[in-house]
Amino acid sequence: MARNQKSGRSGKTRKAGKWAALLLVASMVLSVSFSVSAEESEPKGSIQIDSAKVNIETNVYQVMMPTVSEGAFDFILDPQGLINETDGAMYEGQRFEADSTLFFHRTDGQTEDDYSNKSDEVTITNKSSMPVEIFLDVRVEPDSLGGIVMSEDKNFTDDMNPSLYLAVTDGEREIPVGKDGVSLHTMVDAALDGTYEYVYNSDKNEYVYQLKNNLESTVFDAYSFQLTGAANGKGDWTGLDSVSPQLTITWRVLPKENIVPRKDAVLTGQGMPDEETGAAEEQSLNENEKTDEEAEKIETENELNVVGNEKTRETLKEDSDQKSD
Repeated sequence: MARNQKSGRSGKTRKAGKWAALLLVASMVLSVSFSVSAEESEPKGSIQIDSAKVNIETNVYQVMMPTVSEGAFDFILDPQGLINETDGAMYEGQRFEADSTLFFHRTDGQTEDDYSNKSDEVTITNKSSMPVEIFLDVRVEPDSLGGIVMSEDKNFTDDMNPSLYLAVTDGEREIPVGKDGVSLHTMVDAALDGTYEYVYNSDKNEYVYQLKNNLESTVFDAYSFQLTGAANGKGDWTGLDSVSPQLTITWRVLPKENIVPRKDAVLTGQGMPDEETGAAEEQSLNENEKTDEEAEKIETENELNVVGNEKTRETLKEDSDQKSD
């Protein structure tokens, strides 16, 4: 009977196995500055311009990618509940979550059980100066299911099949994977304003815009997800003990440039745009258009005056010729 206990091996795809801290080179340069100072040894009134690099990139892409342990998404199917019935005797006394029929091995310390119906939490933390978009895809390879049926109902209502329920949960929602898989999209906010600063890098002789030191982790937004599941105990699992469903999990993280500059990226004298920035720019454009229209009007009037002057000169010449006759 213990043959009905099954192990599912995930075929996960990891976008990054370690933390990634990358600098995105964007085309927008928000800060151009140089310093002017008077030196006592120089003649009065002379100035010196700082020769350090001054095109400072303020779109910084720095994301902490999860370190996922090998086998984090492997799971054990126990539709007949034999593991809990025997107090985990087959697994040398390991603790299994009660009333569960599918188990992930837990290593993140978020539960007292060694195995539970949820996987370890996968967390992506955004330390960037701009928001990032996360795209998550989870699916079960159809060819690996054998006679197992993918279900979107974790209670298996009126279901007498050997059915498997898998879902993605992020704390706010639980979305079934089903037979077609599931794709999720979410936005993770940038690091809070005030977490970045301008510093001088003497090795590179340039100013850089970077994270401050010794920041609390709470200033960074993050996205976390887990897998959860169950097996249908009402189904006939005979002959399915050698079937091993294969999971494919992928995630992509893409930067999204700030439309409005961060407050901590604006240097003295630049001015800080607000929510009405777009309207102000539009108003400025309209004013420029009006200025152009006025200039065209003046130019047209000047052309008319020139034509009028030419006609006046022709009239005067005709009058002079008539008098001469």
